[in-house]
Amino acid sequence: MSKIRILDEAISNRIAAGEVIERPASIVKEFVDNALDAEAEKIAIYIEKGGHRLVRVVDNGSGMDREDALMCLEAHATSKIKSAEDIERIFTLGFRGEALPSIASVSHLQILTQMEEQNKGTKVVVRGGIIESIEDLELNVGTDISAGNIFFNMPARKKFLRTVQTEEAHIHEMILALALAHPKTGFEYWADKRKVLKVPSNQTLRNRAALLLGRNLMREMLPVKYRHSSVKVSGFIAAPGLTRSSRKEQRVFVNNRPVVDRTVQMAIMDAYQSRISKGVHPPSLLFLDLPIEEVDINVHPSKKEVRFRSEHQVGAAVRDAIIEALRKFSAAKLKETDTPILSTNVQKESNIMSSSGSPSTALSDDKQVDLDAILEKPWQEITDKVLDSPSLVASAIPIQPPKPAAIPTKQTDLPAPIDIPAPIDIPEAIYPEEEKLPGFDAPELSQVKPHEDILNLKILAPIEQGYLLASSPNGLVVIDQRAAHERVEFEKLKNKQKQVSSQGLLFPLTFDLAPTVSNIVTQQQEQLKQLGFELENFGGNSFILSGVPAGFQQENLKQVMHQLFDELSETNQHRATVQDDRLAVIASRASVSTKQKLSSIEQESLIAELARTQMPYVCPRGNPTLILYSYAEFDKKFGRKK
Repeated sequence: MSKIRILDEAISNRIAAGEVIERPASIVKEFVDNALDAEAEKIAIYIEKGGHRLVRVVDNGSGMDREDALMCLEAHATSKIKSAEDIERIFTLGFRGEALPSIASVSHLQILTQMEEQNKGTKVVVRGGIIESIEDLELNVGTDISAGNIFFNMPARKKFLRTVQTEEAHIHEMILALALAHPKTGFEYWADKRKVLKVPSNQTLRNRAALLLGRNLMREMLPVKYRHSSVKVSGFIAAPGLTRSSRKEQRVFVNNRPVVDRTVQMAIMDAYQSRISKGVHPPSLLFLDLPIEEVDINVHPSKKEVRFRSEHQVGAAVRDAIIEALRKFSAAKLKETDTPILSTNVQKESNIMSSSGSPSTALSDDKQVDLDAILEKPWQEITDKVLDSPSLVASAIPIQPPKPAAIPTKQTDLPAPIDIPAPIDIPEAIYPEEEKLPGFDAPELSQVKPHEDILNLKILAPIEQGYLLASSPNGLVVIDQRAAHERVEFEKLKNKQKQVSSQGLLFPLTFDLAPTVSNIVTQQQEQLKQLGFELENFGGNSFILSGVPAGFQQENLKQVMHQLFDELSETNQHRATVQDDRLAVIASRASVSTKQKLSSIEQESLIAELARTQMPYVCPRGNPTLILYSYAEFDKKFGRKK
């Protein structure tokens, strides 16, 4: 009897789903790609529970007739490819025929669609790959597609989905990339009935990027326009001095398709060689256009990777484009006498969003600020223009969930929300709230039994670079005074049960944040106040910092605050860890510098306080506070025999 057999279609679709659907963000991308291919002018995305419970995309594109609405659910069905030769010249975004049937096989899928020239539309309901109902009814032109209860029939796979916050972060980043790639298309995004963002259609790339990534960032980005052989490079790159601590802000698009490509990443770093410090990365928003036959987009099931026929040519084009833009910037700066060079490194201004909290900015289609005209103006002019714009100031007002509306008369309007049959009730335990990781609630330092080995250290002398040399019964000890002080300050902050005292700034600082960062800062304002930060919103995504924790060093304060905002944006961490990261940043700024000379009394006091901490051997960031060089090592080095 043969051991080899043909898999059942339902099983093969589930296997394909495992490749195509990495997480809810993959479903968002498939739905939006199809909407863009349908030439939609406006696209609205709705999610619930980070996409665990629902992903819904509504567009005003061309729609489908009844036959196509059913055919798109068949395996390997696609309107994008007709022959084998078409695989080599794919212009559309969604082209894999297994995507929709795979999604339908592991979710509760509903399709509502109607073409412009037809009087009736089609409603198809699918449960776990089985078509349950087909109806003809009057709908809006376009497509309204939703997938609920994702992986309801694959509990083992469902367990691998991350927390709601993490999945929302991936979805937001996906929408951000798609909205940047298609500035002519309007996007609207709702998470759990809260409007997260709205960008109008028919924008320039610079306007779209300013709204999504932040105006301050775009003011420090340099335009790129370059052609090398058949490769065209355009977009924006960071001016010298503007860096991030990760590559998340390096966004690359190949033929309007967001991708992650090592060739391009290496070319960016080559272009900035000797212009930035090691370990940091310049933000970029680069669009590569090259002939279809020169790039293979059929490499990865999720289409997030590509393969170039000539990697060397592409890398050279990106590198030369950036070098040329930097050269023009330097030449322009040489002609200026009163304009300062851009400020020192600013840590990453992340666009990861949180799932809980107030909505971020939403611009109306009626009134738009001319961002192209004001991006180069001083901050005060931008502030005045923003505060005079009702569409921007309105972003500070909570936006109510959408109400059911009548069918629009204009075909360019998005279809009104249509009631979707309620998904099967899933116990809330499936979507647990984030657990609080085990941490320590340390008692006051004075109540902690001191570590005798540290308390008994005898300070011999301070040495260069902020180190202290001490002796112990086991050898010589080198202490990093800054790391030791960070540990002490960290545990003092962690022990406090009341609000940290604040000291006012002589000159308050203004921050113009990206919408998603603004969303997170708004959520955390009360916690920041408890930690001693006086941070107030004064409209839209702008904040004023008027006070910092007492003892907080104010050198490069703006850079440090961006670092703190970055810590707040790391939603893939558990809350206890995020709180510790914030305290670590504050402790670092409240600590002595490596250049500061401590008196003998201050040295002894530092050691005594360090001895009473719960974890005296490492600073809050995990670096050692002290290192022992044992006498046994000395004996070995000096050739002594025991």
